[in-house]
Amino acid sequence: MEKLAGYDSIELLAEGPLFILARGKLTADGEAVLLKTPVSGEYRIIAERFLKAEFTLLQDIPLPEGVAAVRRLHGTVLELNNIPGIPLSTFLKGLPNGRCDISKGIIIAQNLSMLLFRLRQHRLLHLSIQPAQILVNPDNFQVCLTGFGIPISKLDITQIPPFLPYISPEQTGRVDRQPDFRSDLYALGATLYEIFTGSPPFPDQDKMGLIHSHLARLPLSPKAVIPGLAPRLSSAIMRLLTKNPADRFPSAASLHNELEQVRLGTELQSRPENEKDRFQLLDKLYGRADEFARLQNVLSASSQGQSSLFFISGNSGVGKSALIQRLGSQLIQDGGFFAAGKFEQYNQSTPFIALLNAFMPVLNRLLKLEDDELEIWRKRLQSSLGANAPVVASLLPEIELIIGKQKKLPVDESSLELANRLKKVMKDFMRQFGAADKPLLLFLDDLQWADHATFDLLHSLVNGQSLPYMMLVGAFHAKHLAEAHPLHAFLETCQEQEAFFELELLPLPETAINEMLCDVLHETPEGVASLARIVSQKSAGNPFFAREFVRRQYRAQLIQYDYLQNKWNWDEAGILQAGISGSAVELMVEMVEALPETEQQVLKFASFFTREFQEPTLVKLFALEVEPTHLALISATERGLILPAPNVPAETG
Repeated sequence: MEKLAGYDSIELLAEGPLFILARGKLTADGEAVLLKTPVSGEYRIIAERFLKAEFTLLQDIPLPEGVAAVRRLHGTVLELNNIPGIPLSTFLKGLPNGRCDISKGIIIAQNLSMLLFRLRQHRLLHLSIQPAQILVNPDNFQVCLTGFGIPISKLDITQIPPFLPYISPEQTGRVDRQPDFRSDLYALGATLYEIFTGSPPFPDQDKMGLIHSHLARLPLSPKAVIPGLAPRLSSAIMRLLTKNPADRFPSAASLHNELEQVRLGTELQSRPENEKDRFQLLDKLYGRADEFARLQNVLSASSQGQSSLFFISGNSGVGKSALIQRLGSQLIQDGGFFAAGKFEQYNQSTPFIALLNAFMPVLNRLLKLEDDELEIWRKRLQSSLGANAPVVASLLPEIELIIGKQKKLPVDESSLELANRLKKVMKDFMRQFGAADKPLLLFLDDLQWADHATFDLLHSLVNGQSLPYMMLVGAFHAKHLAEAHPLHAFLETCQEQEAFFELELLPLPETAINEMLCDVLHETPEGVASLARIVSQKSAGNPFFAREFVRRQYRAQLIQYDYLQNKWNWDEAGILQAGISGSAVELMVEMVEALPETEQQVLKFASFFTREFQEPTLVKLFALEVEPTHLALISATERGLILPAPNVPAETG
């Protein structure tokens, strides 16, 4: 290996298609370090980008044991802390038939599963686990991971052949699902397959053949390749390689337990129906059965032709949006239309923005129809909008994808004239989306921040001829309403209508918190009664506060799964001492401030978008690194700081 400035006694460990991995000593003081540098050839530019991304990702965050910590990026040489061992790929080549015997392989497999478990605890994804990225100590079979700079985007990873034998189906970009920690489990399955059989699951295939195999084919079971292999081990590896992430092991710790049973020689048993070691707050409404039933009844009346007005008030985080989103999801499944818009406190200068944004998902849904169905809608909308189509198109340009390009509005047309024309056409526009048994549900959130032009338009919609087969739901915070707020006048107008309904959403009772904890911790109501009392008191029955408070205790390891007792345990004394913020805003601020600096920066840039944004647009506009940005957005989504945009293909962000 050629001399590297600043290093002596360089020992080549492996030379792969992307990187040279070596061990050397610092010229300055003789300290041993690991060195990664790009190889020459067609992948050199990509390899340099990966090294920079790995350094950026790992330099300022706490790392679990078993991850090679980065020290510095010295030109194109990434310097890491020294870890004893050689690449697993090199280790396997030195074994008979390129595979481990059961005794050695099980130790390596268990060490790898616990390393993945620690990654998950630190909220780290690897997304390119393979023998070349793993260091193994031949003396004690301890393992270490490198290579955290691998990109998630399908464009990069599927164009680099050495990565393809180990990538999960969701990393191919051919399925509507984002990679997550279960993608690492799939790659670990492919690696274990090679450890015990001597080859990856789909050997000797070209690029497209490998992608197709990951998506649609099952490999031969390891036991079919090596008949002497334990059936339980073979089944565990095949389970890791299932196409649906939900069918893989729920956690690396669960896999570790299964491997321990293999080591002990326990007979293979049927998989338990509900594995409970995975901490998961279910997407479920707690304590809102009566309120939801009331909403369902009003929506049912609207499906028979009634024009309904329903207004929900309540504090931040009490669950107004979650309640209506669940109703809307159910309606979409039944074939109806759900339009949802949200007003912003600091974006009241653009008239009608929330009302018009509400219909963007509806238009996206129409664009997915077959050509003959889309043609019917094109004619229907063209007929209803008539000469006023340019007015709607000027504020909702996406509609031109359906009705065709519209002429520009006259530059001298005033905003008042525009508003008056929009009032005339909007009712006809919305009337197109409601029909018998398939009503339109229009949800306008945070009405207290609506602009005056929107209130004028809403008055015109409510007055006069009704809109059959439509349910308008408005949500607001009563404490933000001054006496002269225009929402008061609008509500008075609505109260004159026949089908007018109001609901104040109150904090959850302790029984609802108890039910939530039963689902999370797989316990009986009696078993979580004391914890439910603490959570209820800490959160004052606020669902958002309660969920985040429980999530925080898990992250602080005050709630942990005990694999010896096979149950969840928690430290009530520690939880009792834990604090909680006084408002949803304060809680969100605390959550953001607790993030690593890189993730905070990504969210800061994302906040420039008023509503939805696409990940590639964010990256390009602010010149961000692709991989750290993607990981930051995944982290923010898991914490509830941002929500995945509906009707956007997963691979576009």
